[in-house]
Amino acid sequence: MCRSGYEYISSFEKAIEVEEARYNSPNFRNKCNSGNLVKYTFVYNYMYFRSGLYAEQIERYLSYFDRSQFKVINFSDFAEKPYETVADLYKFLLVDNDFIPNLSIRNKGSCTTRIPVLQHIIETRLGWLPKTIRRPIKHIISTKNSINIQKIDPGTRDKLMRRFDDDQNNLLKLVGFRF
Repeated sequence: MCRSGYEYISSFEKAIEVEEARYNSPNFRNKCNSGNLVKYTFVYNYMYFRSGLYAEQIERYLSYFDRSQFKVINFSDFAEKPYETVADLYKFLLVDNDFIPNLSIRNKGSCTTRIPVLQHIIETRLGWLPKTIRRPIKHIISTKNSINIQKIDPGTRDKLMRRFDDDQNNLLKLVGFRF
């Protein structure tokens, strides 16, 4: 979100801190849904904690669909055994498991934006320029406007893990493992 210039709060901790106020703000929701805040955005794009409440989301799906229609994959399993995990998914979907996908990492996401509003402008407001001019301008500004992503503060991580604990316990009951 920051890298593309959509999130104007550059501190993860601050964004987490204001999330509940954003969620409960009709003004913020309306701006997101109308496209006035950012074109093609959605309020849940700004819900960094709430979007991680997986049990809540799975429960919602299970209220509409039969459990047998779901295959929940633990990302740790996918990261450790990508081809075996994909083969298991193919088997669940009843598709040809002879196909071997290219699972190389393509977008590692190692940087973010120094000035989010500047990135937003170059992503959304330069469409009137010819591509031959727009692309080099975007590249130069994006490169100069990039900074390395900082690792999450251990204290913030611990605090979030405690906040996720109830949801993780519910997830364990629903799918048999915690994320």
